Amino acid sequence: MNYIKGYRYQLHCESKALLTPSCVVYVGTPAEKCKEWNAAKGSEKREGGEETGGEGKGDSWEAYAPDVLDNLIFRYEEPNGMTRWDSPLFVVPWMDEDIPGEEIWNAMVNNEAVKPHLATVLKPAAEANYLQILDKTTQDVVSAVLDYQKTNGAGGSVKISEASTTIELPANHVGLAQLQRIRRQFISFNRQHTAERTRLKSMFVEYLNKELE
Repeated sequence: MNYIKGYRYQLHCESKALLTPSCVVYVGTPAEKCKEWNAAKGSEKREGGEETGGEGKGDSWEAYAPDVLDNLIFRYEEPNGMTRWDSPLFVVPWMDEDIPGEEIWNAMVNNEAVKPHLATVLKPAAEANYLQILDKTTQDVVSAVLDYQKTNGAGGSVKISEASTTIELPANHVGLAQLQRIRRQFISFNRQHTAERTRLKSMFVEYLNKELE
């Protein structure tokens, strides 16, 4: 039921009443990818017979009927980090193998709020593949920083193609974990808005510079 924002609001109220921290972890997955996984699950069951469950017996969930899955997708209400019941919100693209465990831990245990400081006012996202574009663009920038440090060491300026400014690295080495954390935050703040693809790198470079100050 957590795909309905009203239910997430109820969970927020319950956690608040119990003085218990809460957060929302959203795995950003295109509808077609969900249908692909669901179809594969149905094929596995047809080929392997009835699942018995238990340890080592495969996944516990069963495939949805196509019409049921279509209805769930139609009714799905994406979380919005600007609302108190969906905050703090952590967005993990489905193709990303790394989970922002440290950020979730800080939000849940250390009660550290994630503060967006590059809140751009943009029109709502319209491109169906915007999340994938955002993910790939930011990953390209992260890869460029890592490649630069391998060759030149810590510090210096990293020129990024299609970006209007350079990345100014601090004197200390910037690790992959830190870069991925910053990338996830940027995706979380901008996933529900769209900008021209040529602007995304400049926006992320500016965000990186602020975070690395």
